Amino acid sequence: MESIDYDTDMRPRQTRLTRIFRFLLVVGCGRLKPTLCLTVATLFPVACRSDCVIPPCASPTAVIVRVVSSSGGSVADASVHLTTTNGFAAPCGSTCDILGNGGHYEFDVSAPGFTTAHRGIDVSEHTPHCGCTQVDTQELTVALSPTG
Repeated sequence: MESIDYDTDMRPRQTRLTRIFRFLLVVGCGRLKPTLCLTVATLFPVACRSDCVIPPCASPTAVIVRVVSSSGGSVADASVHLTTTNGFAAPCGSTCDILGNGGHYEFDVSAPGFTTAHRGIDVSEHTPHCGCTQVDTQELTVALSPTG
């Protein structure tokens, strides 16, 4: 397995091939024969720029749900159940992260001794010129009412 050499800011160092390709992008294909230009473009479809994320991509956090009691206290054993997409359900304590891309999320927030609350929220996303889709994480506080 090949090791990766990193700069001090933890980006992989540019290889000689990367520097040559970046030069070709700056100069452009106007001076190259069309066959050579097509070969270069096929072998290196994206220039290695400092703002590029190298896949595989981690699942982004779409929504952060903070669960509190309607009386202002904390709720320790909350869970979130998505009613859209894949029906994901997970216990999460007082802060619940919903992972996913942009879109509309419908979910139920529940905890033992509290009435379940249903919420919906829209999450926007954008895809940079290279790399992984990025979401605009939404934060939401849900106040649960005690039962009884």
